[in-house]
Amino acid sequence: MSQSAAVAVQAGEGEMFAAADYFLGLAQRVASGNTITHILRKDVGEVVIDPLRRRYTALIPRPESFYRTPPGGFRTAETKTASFPGHPERDLAELLWIAAHHASGGRLLAGCSKYDVVRLRHWPNLSRLPVTPNTMRLCAFLSRRPSAIHLARKLLGIDEDEAYSFYSAALCAGALELVSRAPARNQAEPEPASEPAPAATGRPSERSVLRLLWNRVSRL
Repeated sequence: MSQSAAVAVQAGEGEMFAAADYFLGLAQRVASGNTITHILRKDVGEVVIDPLRRRYTALIPRPESFYRTPPGGFRTAETKTASFPGHPERDLAELLWIAAHHASGGRLLAGCSKYDVVRLRHWPNLSRLPVTPNTMRLCAFLSRRPSAIHLARKLLGIDEDEAYSFYSAALCAGALELVSRAPARNQAEPEPASEPAPAATGRPSERSVLRLLWNRVSRL
């Protein structure tokens, strides 16, 4: 585990992952530069990233292995060719979503908190992205009002690992916008005041509170 991820775990956020430990970190570095770069892992996959045009082209026959490879496992080189012949260019944000989704494995991105308040900046093209059964519901919810992913997933009845994979991917792709950060890591983070009691108990009164909160949110 990387140092940044270890610090996050010790701070009480649960298991997290660091972008720098995966292809995601390499892609983010290239995306922040100004040089067209070819990234290769032999027999696993390769991509060309054009950061100025915010485009990429990929040939990745083994995506699970490719996206979970540490940056040191790739060979990189500057290139003047911005794409592979016969293969379409895509929006670079899609690559960052895909890379974060595979790196996450149900974990939050290090440096984030489940209590950070976020909102959806724009709808991603979900037909081109790896998604989970409730990705569309989370997009719809966060497009209507800012919320912490912790509260959103409870109101929608979504498991942590699914919500955190979505949060990490959407944030890295720029589809989510940070509205406000959670309290400092060395402070206890209170439950949101409007949050219902855990739905897992299944008591009628708790289900009623959850339903009331959902109805109120839906009208905002």
